[in-house]
Amino acid sequence: TAAVLGTLRRALITAGVPVAVRGEDLPLAEQPAVTVLLEVLACVQSDGALTEDVAERLLLGPIGGADIVYLRRLRRVLRHLDEHALLAPAVQDLLGAPALPAHVRGPVLRVARVLDAGAAALGSGGTSEDVLWAIWDATGLAGRWEAASRAGGGAGAAADRDLDAVGELFDTAARFTDRLPR
Repeated sequence: TAAVLGTLRRALITAGVPVAVRGEDLPLAEQPAVTVLLEVLACVQSDGALTEDVAERLLLGPIGGADIVYLRRLRRVLRHLDEHALLAPAVQDLLGAPALPAHVRGPVLRVARVLDAGAAALGSGGTSEDVLWAIWDATGLAGRWEAASRAGGGAGAAADRDLDAVGELFDTAARFTDRLPR
């Protein structure tokens, strides 16, 4: 199967058909770093946007920093606390997150802090740009990605791409806010 896929790939490349898309060739909204910020923004702006799938993506993404094993542990803890406990309410409960056992607290607390920061900015009458800045600041990703960028290598290149995408998002949000302040 691998040989067939390799042959097909070479044939497509020879024919001039692109078989891979570079990160910078993706539309802004599809950049992974931007997608997560827009997803948090949607959760903050709309009550029904924080579904179980979204909560899982936020926990497993760069904000939560969790993995699948962690997610299984968290679900087990939540079921132990309440048979019908779900991820979405858990990541929305900033006050309840510190009460979780230490081995599952971190990612839930990180996501809850980001959602809370966005909700606070929105509640104070902030523009979408203000809310995005509050979300971005609460993630703590700027420092982590900057350090990875300086370290170089594959992780550094990914961090560069992510920082560039976030910068472009804020430029776009600023232009939008300038045109339509409310």
